[in-house]
Formats: sequence, structure tokens, C-alpha cells
Amino acid sequence: MKSHSTRGEQIFRKTHHSYVDVIAPVIRHHHESMDGSGYPDGLKGEDIPFLSRILLVVDAYDAMAASRPYHQGKQHDEIMSIINAESEKKFDPYVLTEFMNVIEHSPSRVN
Repeated sequence: MKSHSTRGEQIFRKTHHSYVDVIAPVIRHHHESMDGSGYPDGLKGEDIPFLSRILLVVDAYDAMAASRPYHQGKQHDEIMSIINAESEKKFDPYVLTEFMNVIEHSPSRVN
């Protein structure tokens, strides 16, 4: 499971997309945590690409909202409670604040 970010980066690099050098690191680092406990490289704080910090929050919300074979989708309030509990450890506080402003009025928000 933890290899999907590096595999995703490798797959995307093979596309030779014109923005490969911008997008590939975003894919690689979207599971890094603000406190350095994430993967694959244990990046910390501002060393994590900004777009990866955004993707981490969005991906976490979606992963908890969607029903999967191994868990039922969660409600919005429960998701936000979980995300907020990990705010400065895992998530960039600035990105999280902006996400909370957007998700409140988004059609992608779960009930």
C-alpha cells in the first residue's frame, strides 16, 4: 500500500507529460506528513511540495467519505473531526483551513 505514491510517480513519469517535473513530485509526496512521519521520504513541513499538502487533505477526505470494501463511508462531521485531530501533525494548518472553507459549500461535501 505504501508503495503506491512512488509507483504512481514512476507511472506518471513514463507519460512524458509536458508538466511531468511539476506533477510527478506532487504524486510522490502526497502522503508526507507535516511532522515528518509520512512516506515515502519522511519530508517535513515546508519541504513537502505545496500541491502535495493540498492533495493529502483532499485525498484523506475522499478516502473517508467513500465506501470501500473494508469500510463504510463516514459522514462529513466525523471526517472533519478526524482530520482536525491530526491538523498540525499530519496536515498543513493553512491548507486545512482553506479546505474547510471550500468543502462547506462544495457539491463534493458528504452529509
